[in-house]
Amino acid sequence: MRAALLCVLGLMACTATRSELTPVARARVASDYGSYSLRRVGVLPFEGAAIEIDHGKELQASFVAELSTQVSWEIVSLTAADLEELPQHDSLRRGRGKPEAILELARRYRLDGIIVGTVAELSTWPQARAGIEVDLVASETGLAIWSGRVQVDAAQQLTREHLQRWLDDTRAEHAATESAEVWLMSPRRFSQFAAAQVADLF
Repeated sequence: MRAALLCVLGLMACTATRSELTPVARARVASDYGSYSLRRVGVLPFEGAAIEIDHGKELQASFVAELSTQVSWEIVSLTAADLEELPQHDSLRRGRGKPEAILELARRYRLDGIIVGTVAELSTWPQARAGIEVDLVASETGLAIWSGRVQVDAAQQLTREHLQRWLDDTRAEHAATESAEVWLMSPRRFSQFAAAQVADLF
C-alpha cells in the first residue's frame, strides 16, 4: 500500500512538473468542432519550401505516430501523388481548399477529414529553428476546423526543456545514444520534434 501511494505521488509530481512548462505550440479550434464526426482522417506528407519530398514523408510518419497516441480516429497516411491528382491542390495545402478538391479526396478514401502540414520555417544557422503549421480540413465543408502552429528555437531554454521531456517520454522509439544535443543539431530530427508538439495538442 505504501509503495502504491509513493508511486501515485511520484506520478503526480511528474505531471505537475510537466504542466509548469509553457506550451510551445498553439491550436485554434472552430466553435462547431464538436459537431463533426471524425472516424477516418487522412494525413498528407508535409510540404514546405525548405524541405525535400523524403523529409516531408518522414515528418508525416513522425506526426502520425504521435497523433495515434492522442486520438481514436483511424488514421490514413496519404501520398503526395494523391494530392497532385486533385485540381486546385495548392489551396488545399493551405487549409483553405476548394470544396470539390476536399470532397474528391474524401470520396476516394472515405475520409471525414484531411490533415495538411506545412513547414513554414526550417533553418540551422546560427541555431536550429523550425516553424510548422497544421490544419485539419473537414470533408463536409472543405474548411479548416482545427489549426495548430508551433515555433521552436534551439537557442531558447524553453525549447530545450520541451525537447528533453519529449525524448524522455518517447525513449522507447529513439536510440538511447541520441541525446538532446543531437536532435538540436539535426534539422530533420528537430522538425520531427516540432511536428510532435502540434500532434500532442489534439
